[in-house]
Amino acid sequence: GTFGGLARFDGTSFTLVERRDSAGRHIDRVLSLAVGSDSILWIGTESGLLRRRGARYDSYTTAEGLPSDEITLLHVDRGGVLWIGTPRGLVRFVNDRFVALSEVDGKPVGTVLLIVEDRRGTLWLETSDGIVLIDATGAGTHRLPAAAAGQRMLLEDRAGARWFRRTSGVARLGASGDSMRDFGPADSVPRP
Repeated sequence: GTFGGLARFDGTSFTLVERRDSAGRHIDRVLSLAVGSDSILWIGTESGLLRRRGARYDSYTTAEGLPSDEITLLHVDRGGVLWIGTPRGLVRFVNDRFVALSEVDGKPVGTVLLIVEDRRGTLWLETSDGIVLIDATGAGTHRLPAAAAGQRMLLEDRAGARWFRRTSGVARLGASGDSMRDFGPADSVPRP
């Protein structure tokens, strides 16, 4: 995905994949991509969501129920559900309709910047207003304590602890979710 549209790489060179319809040729600034379990390509652009099946494109915008035409992030979870991050919150595509998640714990979700799925199927969202957790069913949600705000989840280790990137190093949130430990330059091991 590029700011000049969708491109295909064949191992040697890139070829622009044009999108044409009755209105002519479209140039889409691609912000995100995801492949569904059915091999459908989802394309997040500045002007809406595209679903590419073969050479056909289906276009979705606020007219079809998206909270914003700008699609900042796409994630297909292990159950095959498409999650769509926008500057105005999160949406999931279920049974050919959009279901919005606009609030968590009484506060707006905010702009979704990153989605990471852990081994239990819980989605970890980095948002402009902190970290939000969504359980595997998509129904249960809550925010992490403010201490975790501004972090970017990198991975989950074998013990179930989550590691986050921070400006000054990394942080580890214990498996129980109640203790965060920072590791910065002072914690580094000297090289021999």
